[in-house]
Amino acid sequence: MTNTRLAVWSGPRNVSTSLMRSFANRGDCKVLDEPFYGAYLHRSNKLHPLREEIIESMSTSYEEVSNICSTSYFNNKVLYQKQMAHHIFSDVDLSFLDNLHNVFLIRKPEYVVKSFNEKVEDFGLDDIGIRQQVFLFEYLLTRNEVPPLVISSSDLLNYPRASLTDICERAGIKFREEMLSWPEGPHPDDGIWGPVWYGNTYESSCFIKEHLTKPDLTYYQKSVVEEAYPYYERLKSFVKVQK
Repeated sequence: MTNTRLAVWSGPRNVSTSLMRSFANRGDCKVLDEPFYGAYLHRSNKLHPLREEIIESMSTSYEEVSNICSTSYFNNKVLYQKQMAHHIFSDVDLSFLDNLHNVFLIRKPEYVVKSFNEKVEDFGLDDIGIRQQVFLFEYLLTRNEVPPLVISSSDLLNYPRASLTDICERAGIKFREEMLSWPEGPHPDDGIWGPVWYGNTYESSCFIKEHLTKPDLTYYQKSVVEEAYPYYERLKSFVKVQK
């Protein structure tokens, strides 16, 4: 059996948990939920909910986690990795990415900032991952003739079949109908932070068509959004338009 390692790099509040659910429901897929989270919290000293419990439950070694993601044995056709770009510091050895199929999931910064700030009070640009997404994207762009696939969260919600098919094709696997829905509630592969962050996904069983209202932002939130937009636009320029 040929094994496929698929890493989807996003920031927080990017509809990434729903995408993880989609792949978990394939039947041939093992999921790694934010494998660098413990290492990130340990190094950054960020005061996230359940900080100490997360650190105690996971490896805090970037080298060890990189090996788990890129070379460790797994008894499934697909190893799906829900990866948070802001968990990766600029001095981390990125060579492990060369063993992965890497995809990027982006969302308009105003919605990311509004949602993230509801969970974490003290934050800045580097807490929402978009700058680190560009850093990782540019690394991969220099090493491959074909740019990494970039998917918009809006397209994922509004055109899930087309978006999922694009991701599967890029990873060299077949799309499955089972990916369009999943059971409600928590999943055994969720990190222990699931009850804090995954409330909306717990209540969902499929991708729900997007109905956006312009978020009401504070002055500080607007300043972070303004900082984020050049990075967002860089990645957005690579998004395939879905129909």
